[in-house]
Amino acid sequence: TVEDPPEYPIPGAVQTPVANTETEADRAREYQAAIKAAMRLDPDIIMLSEVRDKPTARLVIQAAMTGHQVWTTVHANNALAIIDRLYDLGVPMELLTDPSIIGGLICQRLVKVLCPNCKEPLSEHMDDYEQRDLRRMMSVLDFSKVYRRNKKGCPHCSHAGTTGRTVVVESIVTDNKLMALLKSGDKIGAIDYTMREQSVKSMLDHAIEKINAGEVDPFEAEDVVGMLNVGIIERDHRVTP
Repeated sequence: TVEDPPEYPIPGAVQTPVANTETEADRAREYQAAIKAAMRLDPDIIMLSEVRDKPTARLVIQAAMTGHQVWTTVHANNALAIIDRLYDLGVPMELLTDPSIIGGLICQRLVKVLCPNCKEPLSEHMDDYEQRDLRRMMSVLDFSKVYRRNKKGCPHCSHAGTTGRTVVVESIVTDNKLMALLKSGDKIGAIDYTMREQSVKSMLDHAIEKINAGEVDPFEAEDVVGMLNVGIIERDHRVTP
């Protein structure tokens, strides 16, 4: 691993810290040197904490091209946007759309988990919300199963109303057809392909599942993944030939 800095020990991993750098330029230089050193060790897997500059992005792709399995993170809005972000960091599209180099794309966010002891059925508190908000929620949720956070909480959750966090995620396994669509610039075609042929579940769909399971407050989920009915809006306004 190359981490800036290591946050906790990982059993079985050789962890390389990048720390005590005074400037962003120093950090980038030390980070790149650590990646090169890691590649010389011929590891089974290289895990890089984050890609946030052009030299590091190029080194990550070079490491993947040498046959190493590389795991890393980059800031992006969704799984397919990872390709756009790496392209913006200077990686050629020919390399980014090669499924032998980039084998998977994962995007995730964290949402708070409702306290099972004090969460409240949303259906019993409808008067607390604007009708337009309720109509938006009703278009995608099963209100008989939806709960909200109890603002007073209880001793079980230290009066927070929540107990930890859970992940909402979308995960894509790349293949030649998907990469060809991205290479040609057909983003809508790529989205349709992942949804219809690969059965990829979006972060939004995953959040809706957890809300309907009574695990997550719908309004707090919207703060993380956006409006819950955006999928319906997109389908209604999508132009198809």
